[in-house]
Parts: sequence; C-alpha cells; structure tokens
Amino acid sequence: MSKNNFKSLLKSSRMDLGLSQKELATLIGTSPAIVSKYESGKSQPRTDTIKKIASVLKLSDQVLLDSLTLPSDEQIEIPYFELSACEEQPGYRMQPLPKKSIYILEDSLAQLNPSSLPIFATSAFGESMTPLINHNDIVFIKNEPSSQFIDGKIYALVFQNHIFIKRVFITKLNGLELHSANPQYPPIVVNAEQMRFLKIIGLVIYRAGYI
Repeated sequence: MSKNNFKSLLKSSRMDLGLSQKELATLIGTSPAIVSKYESGKSQPRTDTIKKIASVLKLSDQVLLDSLTLPSDEQIEIPYFELSACEEQPGYRMQPLPKKSIYILEDSLAQLNPSSLPIFATSAFGESMTPLINHNDIVFIKNEPSSQFIDGKIYALVFQNHIFIKRVFITKLNGLELHSANPQYPPIVVNAEQMRFLKIIGLVIYRAGYI
C-alpha cells in the first residue's frame, strides 16, 4: 500500500500535528464520523473540503489532490475522462487522462453499481448544480447511453453542443426538463422536436463525498 495515498496521508499528517479526528473535524467544519470515513477510504472529500484540510494540515492542495489518484490495497481504479461536445449534434468526445485515475473501495463500488456496467470519472464544471455538485467535484458516471431516463435522476448529457449535468424530469409532452440544484439557474425545457439534439452520456451515481 502506498503511504502517500489520500487516506494514509490524511491520517499520518493529522497525527503528526497531534490532532484527533474530532479536532480535525471541527477545524474543517465536518463530523468525526466523516473524517473516519476519509481515513478508512470509504469516502473522499469534495474539492472545497480538500482545500480546508490542506490548510489545517499545512499541505498543498495539489499534494492532497494527487494523493487521491494513488490506490490502496482495498481500492480499484476508475478511469478518468474529460468530456467535450462535438460539432455534430448530438455527439461528445471522451479524452482519457490515464494519470488522473480515481480509486474507490471495491465494496463501495459494488453498492453503487450492482449491475457492473462501465463507469468512468470526470469533473463537474460550473455552479448550476451547487451545493449538490460543486465546480471541479469528481463525479462517477455509469456509461449507459440510452433513450430511457429514470425520472428525477441526475444525468450527464449533451444538448445543443453543451455538456450538462442536470436532474432530469420527463414531461407529459414527450420532452424533458433539465433542472439545476442552484435556484439561480432556470430549468432547461427540451420539447419533443428538440430531443433529437440530446444524447445521454450516463447516469451520475457518485461524487466525491456524497450524491
């Protein structure tokens, strides 16, 4: 096991400063139970939390972010891709970044993805899904392109040459409404005729932290 993976680095750095899990939790604004999950590898912090941890533990943000890409013995690799829309509607590209693979406990992945469909990781961009999903949060997407949506679930999709992560609701007129978590962003209405310009990338099943 690498001593520099996130959970090991977090625990050793905390202990080097003589902090208990409870004390660290108080300083970063979370609970001791969450810190325990971080140190056991059962959960990973969001980007904004990583910055708080780095400040308290006197580490650089990048050191902690890089540590998330180092596996422990109990973890398996999730490939990381950058997504971009294509000019040909509705299409998208997946650019692999091998050095930015993300790791998760095998048991946790089995709970998230009991069907064992392909999963990949990517970063969320923008503020439309805050506070549920923040800018630069890592999300896991179950790569199951299909014309069938589960009403009320969060999807990554491409529409009119833009990549979106939105909560999707099916309308009575065979269209969709794409809802943001941030109330400053109004729903995007996709009518039945516009559905041909929309393509599902996959179902969002996890973000670093919780979903």
